[in-house]
Amino acid sequence: MSSTLAVSTGAVDLESANVRKVESKVDRKKLEKAERKIAAKQQKKTFKTVEYEASKLLEQPESTQSYEEFYMAVNPLQLGASAGAGKTKDIKLDNIDVSIGGLRILTDTNFTLAYGHRYGLVGNNGV
Repeated sequence: MSSTLAVSTGAVDLESANVRKVESKVDRKKLEKAERKIAAKQQKKTFKTVEYEASKLLEQPESTQSYEEFYMAVNPLQLGASAGAGKTKDIKLDNIDVSIGGLRILTDTNFTLAYGHRYGLVGNNGV
């Protein structure tokens, strides 16, 4: 009987001829550790909740509400005791004296630089 005839009649099992019997060389401890790590990541992802604050601009102003009231609702100012004392970014110097070369230029002056404003210095060499 030829080999072609044996294959066509089904006398030869083709799947067993192509399969090699190789034992798995996977380290079970490493596999379990990797699976635990992946499961922890997936669990963290499912329980992660993000709470977004809805935009105050989406809330339409009431017809009785003035523009100033709506503006203050969208952009609240922190004045007085409610504002954090350490959160100001302004520079304020009170009662300073400036003298150059022994000559007093400014006496008991209040100096304030507001955050967000641009300032320039002009000296002997111009701008």
